[in-house]
Amino acid sequence: MLNFLFMYRARQTQARAERCRSSLRVLARPGDTVGKPLKHGANRSRAQQLLLIEETEVYASQLDPQRLLKRKAGSIASARRAARAGAIAEEATLIDAKFQCLQARRC
Repeated sequence: MLNFLFMYRARQTQARAERCRSSLRVLARPGDTVGKPLKHGANRSRAQQLLLIEETEVYASQLDPQRLLKRKAGSIASARRAARAGAIAEEATLIDAKFQCLQARRC
């Protein structure tokens, strides 16, 4: 799960930097710096939110609806269930091995 989270964040890095570019800065005060990128998040201003909506629509248009709507074998939900069952089995094996190791040390 941590790997998926890392890969998601890594793929979003460029898009976040694009939404923080200095051209989206609203110069509200006379002393504001023009070339300085925005800070405090990439989705705060209206311009950033509109850019995020555009990016989301582009990514959504690239998805295959047949794959998303498929049911039973081969669906995303069944793949997710299989991956989760595998992770649970792997965790149970690890716990059992740890328990056996601790039990062997005690005797």
